[in-house]
Amino acid sequence: MERKAIPRWQATITYMIGRRPEQRIHEFEEMEELHMLVEQGPDWNFIVDFRIDLLRRQY
Repeated sequence: MERKAIPRWQATITYMIGRRPEQRIHEFEEMEELHMLVEQGPDWNFIVDFRIDLLRRQY
């Protein structure tokens, strides 16, 4: 059985779509994954805010 990695990072990206802001939240393990998540979203020219947080888990 394969163990699923626990996400280490969370990116909250806010896009201005028309007249309304739209947020997309992505959780991921390695920082190198972030560029593909941005590329999959709306056009990056519509990004108005970008926040990256380290997810601190209690073990």
